[in-house]
Amino acid sequence: MTGKLTTSQQKGVDITDRDLCVVAGPGSGKTRVLVERFANLVITRKASINEILTLTFTEKAANEMKIRAAGLFEQKGMEQERQEIEFAYLSTIHSFCARLLRENAIEAGIDPQFRVMDELEAGRLKEQALESTLKERTDEKTLDTFLNGIFWKQTDAKKSRLKSFRENLIQLYEKIRSACVPIAETVNVDDLSPGISISSNRIEELIKEIKDIYSDSKLTPKTREKVEHVLERWNASNMQKEIEKLYGKRDKSPQKDEQVLALLNCVKNIQSSINLQVSKDVKTSLAALRDELKVLIGLLVEDYSTNIKMMIRDFLMNFDIAYSERKKVEGLIDFTDLEVKTIELLENREYIANEIKRKFKYILVDEFQDISGLQMKIMDLIRSKDNLFIVGDAKQSIYGFRNADVEIFQDIQNDIDPGSLISLNENFRSRPQILDFINHIFNELWPSNSTSQGTSPPYEGEERGDVFNSSKDNTQQLKPGAKFSNKAFPSIEIIVVEGNDKTEARKWESMEIAKRIKEIVDNGEIKITNKRERERRISYRDFAILFRSTTDIKLYEHSLSHLDIPYYVVSGRGFYNTTEITDLINLLKVIESPLDEINLAAVLKSPFVGIDDDALFRLADHAHSSNEKKLLYQSLDDVGSIKEIEEYSRDRIVQFTQFLNEVQDIKPRTSLWKLISFVLKKTEFQSKMLLFSNGKKKYANLRKLVELCKIQEEFEPLVLRDFIEIVDGYKFREIRESEAPVETEEDDVVKMITTHSAKGLEFPVVIVADTNRDNSRPSDYFVYSKNFGISFKILDPSTNEAEVPLSYERINDEITEKELQESKRLLFVAMTRAQEHLILSGGINKSRARGDSDKGNWHNYISASLNLDPGPEDNREIITLGEDSSHSIEVKHSRVKEENKPSAQNGPEEKTGGKSIKLLTRHRKAIATCNKIKTPLPSKEIVETGENILSRITHNVEIDNSHYVYSVTELLKFYFCPQLYYLNSILGIQGINEKSMTDPHYVEDEDESRLNDDEIPGHELGNVVHRVFNKYDFPEDNLNAYIKKELSTYDPDTSQKSIDHVAKWVNTFYNSNVGKEVLSSKRYKREKSFIFNCRHNLIRGQIDLFYFGEDGLLKIIDYKANNITVEEIPEKVKLYQLQMQLYARALEIIYGKTVDETILYFLVPDESVVIDTSEEACRELDSTLDNFFTAHKDGNFKKMSGCKCEWCEYNTIC
Repeated sequence: MTGKLTTSQQKGVDITDRDLCVVAGPGSGKTRVLVERFANLVITRKASINEILTLTFTEKAANEMKIRAAGLFEQKGMEQERQEIEFAYLSTIHSFCARLLRENAIEAGIDPQFRVMDELEAGRLKEQALESTLKERTDEKTLDTFLNGIFWKQTDAKKSRLKSFRENLIQLYEKIRSACVPIAETVNVDDLSPGISISSNRIEELIKEIKDIYSDSKLTPKTREKVEHVLERWNASNMQKEIEKLYGKRDKSPQKDEQVLALLNCVKNIQSSINLQVSKDVKTSLAALRDELKVLIGLLVEDYSTNIKMMIRDFLMNFDIAYSERKKVEGLIDFTDLEVKTIELLENREYIANEIKRKFKYILVDEFQDISGLQMKIMDLIRSKDNLFIVGDAKQSIYGFRNADVEIFQDIQNDIDPGSLISLNENFRSRPQILDFINHIFNELWPSNSTSQGTSPPYEGEERGDVFNSSKDNTQQLKPGAKFSNKAFPSIEIIVVEGNDKTEARKWESMEIAKRIKEIVDNGEIKITNKRERERRISYRDFAILFRSTTDIKLYEHSLSHLDIPYYVVSGRGFYNTTEITDLINLLKVIESPLDEINLAAVLKSPFVGIDDDALFRLADHAHSSNEKKLLYQSLDDVGSIKEIEEYSRDRIVQFTQFLNEVQDIKPRTSLWKLISFVLKKTEFQSKMLLFSNGKKKYANLRKLVELCKIQEEFEPLVLRDFIEIVDGYKFREIRESEAPVETEEDDVVKMITTHSAKGLEFPVVIVADTNRDNSRPSDYFVYSKNFGISFKILDPSTNEAEVPLSYERINDEITEKELQESKRLLFVAMTRAQEHLILSGGINKSRARGDSDKGNWHNYISASLNLDPGPEDNREIITLGEDSSHSIEVKHSRVKEENKPSAQNGPEEKTGGKSIKLLTRHRKAIATCNKIKTPLPSKEIVETGENILSRITHNVEIDNSHYVYSVTELLKFYFCPQLYYLNSILGIQGINEKSMTDPHYVEDEDESRLNDDEIPGHELGNVVHRVFNKYDFPEDNLNAYIKKELSTYDPDTSQKSIDHVAKWVNTFYNSNVGKEVLSSKRYKREKSFIFNCRHNLIRGQIDLFYFGEDGLLKIIDYKANNITVEEIPEKVKLYQLQMQLYARALEIIYGKTVDETILYFLVPDESVVIDTSEEACRELDSTLDNFFTAHKDGNFKKMSGCKCEWCEYNTIC
């Protein structure tokens, strides 16, 4: 923005006799106001440069302000001030704190030469301090006991229980430090007796209410039965007396914890008996009773958890001492220390705080909406009366993960004197149509009675942007301040792309984005029309693709590369997770520890060696099947004797072995960065990267890793093990390290950037991508808030189940609500970056169901505000918003449906030679995992598409499946009909009928339209049964509760009928002769996945159960949940016989032991059938396998005919 200041901007510059709060919307020129105010204070001699403290959010913003201020002083001929600006107190708050601590190091009790640790170094020091604290508290024998007492499970299956504990505890420690609360005060020890008594009395009232309703004869028999069940549990519980006994007196008995647990399980027993599938007369009361019981359960768990929380608190206090001592010895502090120690200095040395107040006549703070509680405390300690000038916008507060507290700014805005509040709501960045569209969206998201977003509109009659009173109305509109030339077509586009799942949808969305960018650039559709600039066509440099998360950014990079669109990833997080860096680190791990088979296998398949899956399998098979049971590394020396491996692969392995020996020889004699350079040069790995797509970036990334290693070694000598640990630490902590730049932001490239990184920036064309991403993340194990203190789930030792304290629920509710509000603000920031054109795109799962719960999904927000119909009938190309035609907004709406997508051969796939057939649809992922593809009813388009594809494909094409692992399901499809298998699994053509009797776990289902609301369809019950058999140990008293838990994944309000249904199946099986034999076996495996080599091909599958009987016989069981009669069993046996014979063949090859019995167990009608797996009986299996592999070799998949074709999902195109 240039030219004269607006009235409100000028007031922000001129008013200096009071505190001022400037509410500055996006593009409103707030930075200019800050700079002009700073310069004006100096020019008018109200303050010298060193008497003004200016705090910004980033060093980049601070430097930009210095440059602008220097320019203003130069215009005024103030050369001395222009030179002094470089030494002004104009920096981030962390830099100010560091400067203050260095100037007062002795008073602060720290080393004057202290060094601020980076994120990783601080993490390593914390882990060392934590390790020493653990050793002081426990030894190897008592460590598990300690963890059992405070930490009921590991939170990440990929990490050990102890590692999970360490990471979670450090997270909790940082949360408490950021809250500036002494660790000793983090456990809430309030007496819970009053709350428990109130809840208990409320429950008693509800029970009386239910009894009164029960006495009414109008209840249906089913409802009466369910109410009786609840009342029986209540009467048997004696709950009121137990509560009075425990909480009626103040003294605490040593056995109280055990008594609380017993009471807790009693209350849970009552709650579990409540079924809300009842008549309306009693439903409300039962629901209220269930909710109140939940409150009581939370309070009891809260009470029980107090002692455990104190253990955690005491441990944290010891850890804090150990960590502080280590920092002090080494002269180190971390970023949180900068703020905490500054607060301690100012509070303990009041004369220093007073000196700062005298020194700085004015304090200017930018981006105040993102200030934290610690930073606000510093502000209060250094500010004087009427010298604080703050600029911010609550709508743009998006750094909650850095402890930003938007409520601080909102409270100041709402409480400040009306004459001290200035609004800058004229936007000098975006086209009016874009601003109107944003106003429309956020009028829906932030209704006028919301108090969570901050800014308020001026009262009627006030000048736009004038000083005004802040009411609780928070719907301030963005108003255009810049002038643009007319534009013939809409400035807003919405692109919606359908897919079978979110991953697939994102892939197709990324292709549409790339295609749209190329269209705009090639056709010159959009021009720069802001009258402040010269009119020109849009080029690549004008595009920015904004992401809320970089998790799937590689999909979008791939699509841009496919269309040869140059791009630049700004401040990405992906460096340490790129393929080339991962490959190099895997090789370094092998050099450090050659016996690690997983890393060695990865290296052998990587470009470092480049052998195929078959060679790797042969190598591993040789190692593991030899008499000596060698390791994979040891078998490298024997590769010359493994004739099944092709000569080319053998040569590469020999060269790799020689290379490893050479590296081991020089490793002790050279620095680490030189060792890595030698590895890259010797293997020519960098040069090989240039042959790949985006090769220049891969090459640069490898050089960057060497430089990072070199820089690290300048601080301290590094051994290879330490460097590997450092890089792994960066990966797990998602340290922000951008990939090595090949192009720069100034080049003609599309910029790919996170919305957080784009804050404060603007771009002619903004594409907000991946809008259909939920704001969902797993809850932290340990949570903390000032209101509730520390909280976490507790293990109930009597049931071995997790119990949730009331405080844990309350804190998570707070966190969820804050994250949802921030998600809306993040969308606002993303959309307000656009100057000329705004594109919102999202890939949606076409079969998704939009629920009532708010998950922070931007696509749902936008669709709801525009009344977009998720159904296929919404085909509007132009959406018009606004009733007044003179002020209406036109939005271009593109919806890419299944039938409109290009075939995969035109998609972003790597260009490959040869004759191998590529899958022609978007279902590769589903096919690879053998998931059934959900399809709509037959349509003319589907039939025509299928016929069109088939008419262009000849069967005599060689198909390359040398690297493929076949599944048992695929083999059964082939057995049923080779043509069906060919269409489904090789071509990936979409079928029409959802049923598939070739699926081993297929369950014939009843008509779902006839089910009651609380009943579960048969196929879901079948899935639940398999999960129960996999995890449940019979006999256990809590079978029904366990089944209910599993069923709740399908429907939270599961009927007792469904629970009883599954329980009957489970009990029936375990009470049968087969089930009793399983229970008596000491060696058994459930849901065991396998891969075995069959005729030089790999086949995978999963066996429900196999076990060794008391007589040592090996037996297989496969459960079938088909709802059939005894008469139908022979037909089903015929269908499943091949599957069972293949399972037996797999176990015999894997274990080298004959399978003695293979059993199909039909849960309905409780019948078991032994399948013949003799050599004679398996002839059909052998014949099928021969035909299967031959068909893949010659590409000839024959069509079967007969009655099977009537139900086949491909019968209209076959």
